[in-house]
Amino acid sequence: MILYGYINEDGYLRTVEVEEKNITKQNKKGEFFNETVSVEQQIKELIENGLKPVDIIDSKRLKSKDEFKSVRLEPFDNDDKISYRYTEYFDKRLVLEKIADLKQQLEESDYKIVKSYEASLLKLDLPYDVQDLHKHRNNLREEINMLEKMIE
Repeated sequence: MILYGYINEDGYLRTVEVEEKNITKQNKKGEFFNETVSVEQQIKELIENGLKPVDIIDSKRLKSKDEFKSVRLEPFDNDDKISYRYTEYFDKRLVLEKIADLKQQLEESDYKIVKSYEASLLKLDLPYDVQDLHKHRNNLREEINMLEKMIE
């Protein structure tokens, strides 16, 4: 796929995909005929209208290695072509999603606490290892607290 484009006055990239196409034309006698417009012909016309080739987006660079960062794709005029800057930024939304997931995990283990408490009141064997359960839930709480501090 070949893309040509320009960056408009609002800073948005506008593109045209260039591929060979067939068009229907009418001659002077009123007869219709098909004509193939080559990629080269289209590119020549686009260049005459001020459009430039657009770099292909590098999908490997769209994912940050940092769990709480996202990558913003910013097109810019790079003289003879349109290129992209891949800018990482802290994404509060990702932190909030992680907090929600951890709170959900905490809620999902609530029933184990209730069942264990109920068993202890009835002097029955505990259905879960309460030490492990307590440790796991405390780790979840600590991680939630740490993440909440990141977005304060």
